[in-house]
Amino acid sequence: WQSSCVDGGALRVENALSVVIDDCHVTDSERGFQLTSVQSGLIRYSSATRTVQAGIHLLSNAIGANIFVHDNTIRDAANNGIRVVGGLNQTISNNVVSGAWNSGIQMIGSKLTTISHNGISGSNKVVFDGNGIASGDAYAGIAGVPYGSDPVATPSFVYKIVSNTVT
Repeated sequence: WQSSCVDGGALRVENALSVVIDDCHVTDSERGFQLTSVQSGLIRYSSATRTVQAGIHLLSNAIGANIFVHDNTIRDAANNGIRVVGGLNQTISNNVVSGAWNSGIQMIGSKLTTISHNGISGSNKVVFDGNGIASGDAYAGIAGVPYGSDPVATPSFVYKIVSNTVT
């Protein structure tokens, strides 16, 4: 399955000041939507179906990255449904993630991240990802793994996880 996908995914934006992804739809791709080191962004009303890696992937080393991901649908991602690595002030809300092979929503090293009102079902079902790598972030329906030095000396919270449904 992987060999039939375009390397890099359907939509990838790097080092931008501001990005809006609105009502976009991806099917059968390496990745759905990836934002890397974007200072502010919005992904809404979009969908990713049957991706080899994450349906939505936020990767940031920028201080003050303000990313909002809401009202999206992720189906059958062969890794995490939504993956957040690094960054600050990110909000993931009102999304539907179903059938992700690994964690429905996975956070690694992000700070001040709010996860609220998401529906996650049938996820976290295998210990490898779509590339065949074991330990493919299969931790839980929603998982947070803080790491590294903290760029915010005393954040009011690392992860705020509120009113989600995991089945």
